[in-house]
Amino acid sequence: MKHEVGQKLWLVHRQISHGETEEVEVVKVGRKWLTLSCGCRVEVDNLRTEGSDSTTCYLSRNAWEEDMALRESWRKFRLDVEGKTFIPLGVTVQKISDARKILGMSTTPG
Repeated sequence: MKHEVGQKLWLVHRQISHGETEEVEVVKVGRKWLTLSCGCRVEVDNLRTEGSDSTTCYLSRNAWEEDMALRESWRKFRLDVEGKTFIPLGVTVQKISDARKILGMSTTPG
């Protein structure tokens, strides 16, 4: 994506108060970095800040909310599958293979 001065981004501070967020504006576009109105810089390619504080930007608040919903849904799904101590009635090798394929996993586990 091509970024431009004045573009709005949604900044998520991952390690400050469990993910404070704010809308920021791109004030300078460089070859490798975008400088934001909050004073920090993010990489053009992945919208992550320099350093290791895990702060990142999204193209919009909606994009961030969708990402959070996906992560939470995946977390719950993993816990549901992991918590099963028996094979649910009706599950077959083919259904498991189909589910793996839908999720973009290899159809042969391991």
